[in-house]
Amino acid sequence: MKLGEFLVSNNFISKHELNFALEDQKYTQKLLGEILVELGFLPSSLLNIFLALYENRSYKLLFSDALSKNLYKFSKGEYIYKYGNLIFSTKEFFEKYSLEDKGYKLFEVKKGFKVDFQEEINLSLTTPQTFLQNLILFAVYNEISDLHFEPFSNIVRLKVRKLGKIQYLLNFSKDFYKKFLISLKSFSNLDYTKTATPQDGRIYLKTQLGNVYLRLSFLPGIYGENLVIRVLNKKGGILRLNHLGLEEKYFEILKKIKNIRHGLILICGSTGSGKTTTLYALIRELFSPEKNIITIEEPVEYLYPAIRQIEVNEKLSFYESLKASLRQDPDVIVLGEIRDENTAKTALRAAQTGHLVIASLHSYSLETTISRLVNLGLDKEEIKEVLKMVVIQELIDIKCPFCKGKGCNICFKGIFDKRPSLKVFKNFPA
Repeated sequence: MKLGEFLVSNNFISKHELNFALEDQKYTQKLLGEILVELGFLPSSLLNIFLALYENRSYKLLFSDALSKNLYKFSKGEYIYKYGNLIFSTKEFFEKYSLEDKGYKLFEVKKGFKVDFQEEINLSLTTPQTFLQNLILFAVYNEISDLHFEPFSNIVRLKVRKLGKIQYLLNFSKDFYKKFLISLKSFSNLDYTKTATPQDGRIYLKTQLGNVYLRLSFLPGIYGENLVIRVLNKKGGILRLNHLGLEEKYFEILKKIKNIRHGLILICGSTGSGKTTTLYALIRELFSPEKNIITIEEPVEYLYPAIRQIEVNEKLSFYESLKASLRQDPDVIVLGEIRDENTAKTALRAAQTGHLVIASLHSYSLETTISRLVNLGLDKEEIKEVLKMVVIQELIDIKCPFCKGKGCNICFKGIFDKRPSLKVFKNFPA
């Protein structure tokens, strides 16, 4: 079986995505796997696992510190990789820790599957550029979402956020930090002489684990500039619906999004509740070369070149982008957020006139969702007429099955994973 057929038959990519990639291949002459990664259909780490299994060779693994060695040598390498709700391991290992009871599915790896370890990621303070490259590689590998740099009187402390929790990583000198800030600001086209006013920047960085998007926030403090780096496009792939680990009844409802031709769908929840991940899983469910899908976001968090993505900035608002997008003959419009009255009203009109509009909203129940839309100037009856689905989402912690939540080399402070917990309200025929 060819690689593309294998990926489709195992629901890692859709037929539409495979055909789209094959069309690209005719003109680029690149390897299919390389194209699938570039298009955002697969993360490079998952592709490497498949190639190792498919070609019966060793899987080369980059590890970030001494503790990570233990993770992959655990039980003689039987636990290899986690992708969404899939665990790549031997059947014996999967059953031993009752991972199916925790909501995971097994992708079986034969016992004795070889793992070769590459070098550690070196976080030593050589040059600012090298430190940044290695630090982002460390963050991507460890699925860290944010890097916090906190200057004090004599040192700078670096903390990281993973699975919603913050942990201290290392300290370094203020002299090196000043050089690091100058390098970052130059790289992101900011004025490095301005240290007394807040600044925001962005960087696209190439790493050996794929392209990574960084969002930078500089904030003056009494001991110097505080910096937070948000790490986006982690590992480069977008999960499909079947890999989110959803309850079966909600998975079946969301799958039927393909039957909705027009109207409004809202993904709701607090900041950090995984709304964007679910939003893009829905986009992948809808994707077809015959559909014109446009997203409007601030920022674009997942690169998905198979569709058209617009990034909002200080010169281009959500409202202006949405208004202009309606002249681009779209079938589906995805709004990163409904923030103001003009955007809300234009989205409503688009949903009324034959477009499918999917948007995220900060609300926590069906009642607060309707109330928020009314407060944005929409008519309650029109909302009920056009609203096809409301998804209320939060993320729940999955206690580590290996240490029972006590903390070990595999988990992060006793937490192995986070999974979306949904409430779905639908207003369309089955």
